[in-house]
Amino acid sequence: IKTGSPRHDVIKSNTIHTPKKNITVLITLTPISVRSGNQTVALIEKYDLFLKRIINSLKTKCDAEIIIKLHPGENLHNNILLNSLEQFDNITVFQTKNPYKLIEKSDFLITITPEIYDSSTIMLDALSLETPVIQFILDSSNSLSNTVDEPISTFFENDDVEEILQKYMDYDYCQSLIKKIPQKIEKLLSNQGNSCQNIAKILSQ
Repeated sequence: IKTGSPRHDVIKSNTIHTPKKNITVLITLTPISVRSGNQTVALIEKYDLFLKRIINSLKTKCDAEIIIKLHPGENLHNNILLNSLEQFDNITVFQTKNPYKLIEKSDFLITITPEIYDSSTIMLDALSLETPVIQFILDSSNSLSNTVDEPISTFFENDDVEEILQKYMDYDYCQSLIKKIPQKIEKLLSNQGNSCQNIAKILSQ
């Protein structure tokens, strides 16, 4: 973001990272919107099955505490997701809770993106709070390759979800990603800490 991001000027992590017995994972869900023209039954079903696959893997193989954050806006797909999530026990679901507090509580963040060009800004929030991100994109028709072992690692629907999640259960691996976050933020955001002044200067010219 060339101008910088005022919202991220004030986000700072106070988290002290230490090994924990139980992992906490935050899953953020980007809904399928009508505006995109892609809110089809097929994509909704694909999204539902993929989300269940992630949850089942976290619950059975990783024994993780799972927190789910829905998009705060009103959306038909949000209601569908809520109905689907009712079948799971011991999962906390929020829609309007402060996302920063949820991120700070989590060891890493998973975000599901229905379209490759609709990535959520919560990934930047997570990096600002020193939290690694896994982005799963539900689009296997593109020619892009995975981005692995990065603060934001990108995977697609046909990748081995179980193997990916198991890797993130390792404390040392997540710490290696956290060490790369400052360099990643440098590439993504300009004028860190003073973007408000920078934007005001641009507008006044």
